[in-house]
Amino acid sequence: MTIPVYLGQPVIANDKSTENAYFYGALYGSLVILLVYNLVLYSYLKERRYLLYSLYLLSFLAFNFTYTGHGFWWVWSDSVFLQQWLMPTLMFFYLFSAVRFTIEFLNTQLYLPKLYRNRKYIYGGLGALAVLIILVGSRSFAVMSQLVVLTTISLWMLAIGIFAYRNGDTLAKFFLPAVLCGTGGATVSSLATWGLVSYSKWAFRGIEIGMVLEMSLLSISLAFNYKQVQQARLSAERDARLDPLTSLYNRRAFEDLVYPIWELGKRSNKHMSVLLIDLDWFKRINDKFGHDMGDKVLQNVAKEIKGQVRGSDITFRWGGEEFLVFLPNTRANYAKQIAENLRLHLFSHDINKLVRVTVSIGVSGSYPGEDDLNVLIKEADQALYLAKAQGRNKVVLWNERKE
Repeated sequence: MTIPVYLGQPVIANDKSTENAYFYGALYGSLVILLVYNLVLYSYLKERRYLLYSLYLLSFLAFNFTYTGHGFWWVWSDSVFLQQWLMPTLMFFYLFSAVRFTIEFLNTQLYLPKLYRNRKYIYGGLGALAVLIILVGSRSFAVMSQLVVLTTISLWMLAIGIFAYRNGDTLAKFFLPAVLCGTGGATVSSLATWGLVSYSKWAFRGIEIGMVLEMSLLSISLAFNYKQVQQARLSAERDARLDPLTSLYNRRAFEDLVYPIWELGKRSNKHMSVLLIDLDWFKRINDKFGHDMGDKVLQNVAKEIKGQVRGSDITFRWGGEEFLVFLPNTRANYAKQIAENLRLHLFSHDINKLVRVTVSIGVSGSYPGEDDLNVLIKEADQALYLAKAQGRNKVVLWNERKE
């Protein structure tokens, strides 16, 4: 047992007391902020890692509050029995939450499946220790046995972190230095308490400093995990809106991208147009040269269409060998000219050395506030049908006389 005793004038004692108050105020303040922050994240994200981290942090906070004597001084000073048994009890919850958090945080189900399958035996072993402590009924046995387990678990956490890192868990690169901080701080405190190293107030507080660093790094790692999850979600949403063959937007993205522009254009009395593009005799290309050749032709045509239209126009793979281009702020006659330039470009461009590609294009334009977007697309489809009927490799503007 180490009991720090300071000899000096009352003013020095006041200074020591003030310094002590500032240190623990900063310590508990930091831990409470981290706790609240991660509980808020858990309430928003509903991801169990944040809850387990919060319980791990809370268990250490409660254990340290008891271990340092602050709880006894400020809250339950009339109950020595409560103080004597709270420390081993809270130490046990701290150990259990540390093990549970480690297993869940490092995603052992994916990176260390054998450990994950045997996790119930680890929890059972800790439960058996709790039962043994109750049966023995000795406070000293409770504290000393758990100190041994605490040291073992600290080394176990380091080993698990190393194995997870080797197996590709990106979060382990945060977990390892965090646990090293906590374990290193606890080791320094233990050595100072046992007299194996020179005692100092900072060595004695090593466990608390180490745990603040550990909790901070773990909190940063959870923020990194949140960023990864958000990036994965955004990537999945983006991929869900892209055609995998041509990398153009698909029909699923049409409503999200076009309808807001359409409604804004209607309110602003803007002309808007649509091109519906179909490759001529595409089935013959597939039948003669195979579907691999057909896919390459589609990829090249998509690239040329995207390169020929304006930056404000939005290009979609509409289905099969059909493409759709939405042209905001564009009159129908100008859209027809864009379509004609595109047709000539594809006709003269060497899309593929084995086949000559031609396209038929149906064009439709809206008057300010007059048409529905679905009507506009239907008209472009009817214009495309007329282009096919007129021999293909043509551009037809729907209701051109009206224009």
